[in-house]
Amino acid sequence: MPGQEKSKRPPSQAILASNMWGLPVCKSFLEDRDNSEGPDGCLSSKYLDQRPFLPDLWLNSEGPHDYRPGGLHPIHIEDSLDCGRYTVIHKLGHGVSSTVWLARDGTLNKYVSIKILTAEASKIRNELGCLQYLSSKPCSQHPGQEYISASFLYRHFWLDGPNGRHLVLVSKVSGPSVALMTEWYIRIRESLARKIALQVTQGLAYLHSEGICHGKLTSSDVLFQLADFDAWSQEKVYEQLGIPTVLDLDEWSGVPSFPRYLVDSAQFFRASPGLLTEDIRIIGYGDSFRVGWPNLSTNLRLRQSGFIAPENLRGLKFTRSSDLWALGCIIYEIRAGRPLFVNVIPMDAIFEIRDLLGSDQSNQPGPEFHGDEYPDLNGKSKVTDESTKEQIFQVVAEIKDEPRANSEGAMIETRGLEEARNNSSQIRPYIKSDPNLFWKPLPSAGIPIIDTLFREWSEICAERDMWVMENPLPNISSTEAEQLSNLLRSVLSYLPKKRKAAARLAKHSWFVEPVKLEASGNGKSQKVSKGEGKKPPGA
Repeated sequence: MPGQEKSKRPPSQAILASNMWGLPVCKSFLEDRDNSEGPDGCLSSKYLDQRPFLPDLWLNSEGPHDYRPGGLHPIHIEDSLDCGRYTVIHKLGHGVSSTVWLARDGTLNKYVSIKILTAEASKIRNELGCLQYLSSKPCSQHPGQEYISASFLYRHFWLDGPNGRHLVLVSKVSGPSVALMTEWYIRIRESLARKIALQVTQGLAYLHSEGICHGKLTSSDVLFQLADFDAWSQEKVYEQLGIPTVLDLDEWSGVPSFPRYLVDSAQFFRASPGLLTEDIRIIGYGDSFRVGWPNLSTNLRLRQSGFIAPENLRGLKFTRSSDLWALGCIIYEIRAGRPLFVNVIPMDAIFEIRDLLGSDQSNQPGPEFHGDEYPDLNGKSKVTDESTKEQIFQVVAEIKDEPRANSEGAMIETRGLEEARNNSSQIRPYIKSDPNLFWKPLPSAGIPIIDTLFREWSEICAERDMWVMENPLPNISSTEAEQLSNLLRSVLSYLPKKRKAAARLAKHSWFVEPVKLEASGNGKSQKVSKGEGKKPPGA
């Protein structure tokens, strides 16, 4: 009987009275999502991104068309929230389903992070449920627990607006993401890169130990923690992080769904050294789920393809093994200062993975590639472990390292640099960073700046002959390249079952046995043990 068949079904979106975290779920949302799924649970074209292309506005901001019924809530600087308790000071960032703001808590007299979810994402309360579930766990000896943002959540409240009802999460303020540093071409110093890569690995290991799959782990979800700055005045905040830059939305003036202007994010790299610490925080639990439960998120279409495992690009379900693939991509980006995979279109991402790993490994269902044709989804693979090993090593060995102390002239500025810094109306300027934590390759260091930082303005740069490439940076040592490539091979596998668990990966020698080239006449490398100890800045 139909009724009996329905009673045998596992928990699904259609019959849940609450989500996997025990929080009520909007019934209309569940019905809409059930009706939207196509074959094999794939989202139909109803959820495809059909917004018109908008040119880069030189703002690290969401798009105007994200403000619509069911979308983002319009916020302005100096807005008051929750009956006047919070005053918006600056913008911290945005994601696919939220904006994040720096606010002053008038009750506790401290700065807080205000994350306002879209009305659609607020209906399922997935992120809140995950954070509350993790917050209910007692303090343990697991080294990764302190890097999970559940410990940073203060409270939540609801906000009604022209685009719907929005869930607002109040938490501790965090700094910029690893992805933002990559965008600005700011490199993390080697010792710190190893340290925060280990923290990300330990944090993911803790999530998995609690039966949680992150589901959307990217370098945008890894944030630097900040030192205490609650004593700063609002003027000091603007002095350190920049006055909010806004873009008026005259075209949508008077429309309640839209804000009067968009706001650029705070520029943490303008701040004096000491604000950013050597610890990270993992965020972004809107797509997280408990193993064995369905994922209710509608944001599958918005995941960044450069971090999606090959089996998920082919439409298979996300698992903890999917997180491990993403972890490998993040570790590479932390050390290399650039993404491992850059394509945002899933089909192009599949081809990019093939270029690194070869065709799919045997006995693993998936695409087999034939020249420039699209993959056959029923194909088998013929790649060997030895060829994959060599390919990954070659990519890792090309990572550029910080200039040696005895390397003369590698950071000499060339003509055009000052013009680029001053002419901010046309060229995005360089920004300051903490020299104790970060370093910046200059154009004269042999880095293809035109293809990265200034990609949108490459024609302007080429026409003015602004950059002279000379004195290339050194590659990382062959010893480190072997260690790091061995680590990446542990998780960058077509076969999910072959990916090493995060808890085991955290014991890899690349984390605990850093290798540093000592200045010497023969140029040989020596191992220098730095240990695993985790100390706060200034300890």
